[in-house]
Amino acid sequence: MRRVLFRLVALLVGLAALGSGLYVQVVAAGLTRGVVVQLLGQRLDLVRETAGSPAFLIGAAVLEGVGLVFLLLSLAGREPEPRRIFLRMQEPGLTVTVSERTLQRLLLHEARRVEGVRALRAAVRRGDDGWDLECNVGVVRGTSFSAASTALSRLFRESLEWATGEPVHAVTLHLEFLRDRTARGLS
Repeated sequence: MRRVLFRLVALLVGLAALGSGLYVQVVAAGLTRGVVVQLLGQRLDLVRETAGSPAFLIGAAVLEGVGLVFLLLSLAGREPEPRRIFLRMQEPGLTVTVSERTLQRLLLHEARRVEGVRALRAAVRRGDDGWDLECNVGVVRGTSFSAASTALSRLFRESLEWATGEPVHAVTLHLEFLRDRTARGLS
């Protein structure tokens, strides 16, 4: 929610600053009459004669630059840095890290092998006793919850333990029917 609010504010500030800078340029070029602004007892004459002065033109360029920066901030969605997990290795001096996203993709790959599974969102955490998995799984109608959950749990345990060398402590599955039988896109 905070990210969306930040992007919205950046977009509004960017558009306002860019629009203000462009307006000064248009007035300086003589394409419009200009305005007189009176705010808090201060008067600003933004007409062709004053808008064409170097101070106004530099100010307009700065406003346009600020506007572009804020627009880029609002549009450039930077993904958060993936959380790194250190693996416990048997060999001394060997340090191995893996991102949570990589482990999620491993689980996604395994989920695709189970008939009827069409969507997966997984959270992978390492506790003291091993991996803790919490997965939201979308299945098509007609899929046996029992068969799908048993297969997923077995595949997740085997693949994660094989890939990382650490056991899986807990697997929590939340299964839900998808509306459309042809739903695609494990995510």
